[in-house]
Amino acid sequence: MRTVFIHGEVEQYAEAKETLIERFGAWSVEGNSGDDDGAPAEDAGLLTALLDDKFVRDGLLAYWSGHELDRFLVEVAPRRLMSASDWSVVPRFLHRWVDFLDGTELLMSGGSSVPDLHRAIDKAAPAYLESMAEPAEWGPAKFWSTTMAEHGVDSEDDTAVKRFFDAVDDGAVEIDEETVDAIEARERLEPAPQPAYWLPPMPVQEGAEADVSATALLSGVRALLEWVGQGRKLTSTGEVATSDFEDLSSALDLREDRFRVVVLLEWAKHTHLIRAAGDRLVRTRISEPLLGQPELLWNRLWDSFVLLDDVFAEEFGGLDRFADGEAVFVHLVQNTLRMLASQSELLPLELLVSLTASSLVGESAEQDELAPEERTAVRGILRRVLEQWELMGVVRTCVCEDEEQVELVRSAVPEGVEPDDSTLVELLPLGVAAVRDSLVAMGFVVPAVEELAQYPAEVLTLAIRDCPPEAGEVVLSAWIEVRGRQSAGAELASLLARVDDPLVRLGALSVLDHLGPEGVDAVRGVRDDAVAGPAARMWLRDRVPEVEVTIRPGDEVAAMLDSMSVVVDEDVAAFLSELQATPTTDQIALVEQIARVPHSRSGGVLEVVAEGHPDSRVASVARRSLEKARGT
Repeated sequence: MRTVFIHGEVEQYAEAKETLIERFGAWSVEGNSGDDDGAPAEDAGLLTALLDDKFVRDGLLAYWSGHELDRFLVEVAPRRLMSASDWSVVPRFLHRWVDFLDGTELLMSGGSSVPDLHRAIDKAAPAYLESMAEPAEWGPAKFWSTTMAEHGVDSEDDTAVKRFFDAVDDGAVEIDEETVDAIEARERLEPAPQPAYWLPPMPVQEGAEADVSATALLSGVRALLEWVGQGRKLTSTGEVATSDFEDLSSALDLREDRFRVVVLLEWAKHTHLIRAAGDRLVRTRISEPLLGQPELLWNRLWDSFVLLDDVFAEEFGGLDRFADGEAVFVHLVQNTLRMLASQSELLPLELLVSLTASSLVGESAEQDELAPEERTAVRGILRRVLEQWELMGVVRTCVCEDEEQVELVRSAVPEGVEPDDSTLVELLPLGVAAVRDSLVAMGFVVPAVEELAQYPAEVLTLAIRDCPPEAGEVVLSAWIEVRGRQSAGAELASLLARVDDPLVRLGALSVLDHLGPEGVDAVRGVRDDAVAGPAARMWLRDRVPEVEVTIRPGDEVAAMLDSMSVVVDEDVAAFLSELQATPTTDQIALVEQIARVPHSRSGGVLEVVAEGHPDSRVASVARRSLEKARGT
């Protein structure tokens, strides 16, 4: 079964979680648990908490290190799991979970060994017990549920709960205020749980160690600090006086760009280079030492860029129907960083506009797309953001010059919309590490090439799907080099036989293409496998002499189903459009064949056709085929 979910696949993860809970329960009942009473009643709840946390952390449900188990015991369990009468249940459960993964051959290679995992659990157990006994280590939901239970309050009774909290607010019910403050302070610092999302690895480029002191932004910072000098008078509202602002604009050679001057002033404040002291603007004590550490100063400027939402807010006038300016700014910055990280070629500004528009529309139920004036507003903000990043040496912008680039820009805008900007954006070597670090801080997983090379095949096949071609080749070469071509082929063949998932299957076969003769030999070994056989035979047909492989009835349709199911998961409309491009008789024939082919995703594909195909004839055949496939 598939145990890797690294692109936020919530529905697929939920199905896998239920399967793992059922299999773990059955395994325990069969006497493999080592417990006299079989599977404890808490198993389902404990495994749900464990897997939900892993889904958020990295999405690798069967890939475990000792550090991860230590963290679950010492941090996650005390905060989220309600206190049972026997706290030793949780470490015992983790021991059984490790044995289950090992005994069912689900445990992935590359993590800690089984003995090391067991040792990690035992080592963390004392700290876990201490945390369970310390209310300050609990999460807010656990703290208040426990406190209400101790006061005899039924947490299911809304009236009783309200009465309890009113009593807390009035002081009639005493609680430990310091404990509550500590719990709430920690909770505020922790990001909201989101499914793990892996981005393509970013190969280190030559020139990444460029001299940041020569960047235009640091030159501007030096000029700003020189202008501040011994201090500048502020107005009664705490603003730089108009005459002084004009003087600063001249010093920065920005007399025609007030916005850039304001940005630099606010940026310097956020980086603690300048501050208001009474009615004067002064340099901080750390400004001079920071100027002497240009790399450190550059990093501080980059890290604090997302705090400039208040400055950019004046650009948000056309986006009033969305969340506040901060939310718009975060969407914009995050999408831009993601696209820069995933592209190895020039990136059209209009594509960034379209992606940001899609992200914003997803947050609003008012209409399905941005109005023209809203698209113009997004474009204006992006131009300003990229302008600042170009001053830092993170990106380079240029105007498309040849017809191929013009067509690239045209393809980046919605149908019927004329591109208003022919700007192209390129991530520079200096920006690679900065972009990667920012994305990691935002909660994304961005593995380095050498890190991804150590992961097992199932992770690799899914992680490189969105890689630019050049980056993908670098990753594959590193992954194969770590194992050797023959071992790499054997690992991929084992994956094909073990995991019945179209996305994994297509990815594994694609990687096997890079192994040459060793890849062919590996696929030969699974051509008669019940799960991988059809795809393996179709793959071999184009790579070995015809006499070596016999295509069986249904193989071609099964291979087509792999591709169709992947498209259905990504874009139902695109799948239906592609299907309708063939003659109606061919569509009906294909739908009828799908029902006769044993494939894990045939029902899902037929259901999409039955519910969404505009031709009633094709939809009707799909409904009948679906009933036949389900035996109803």
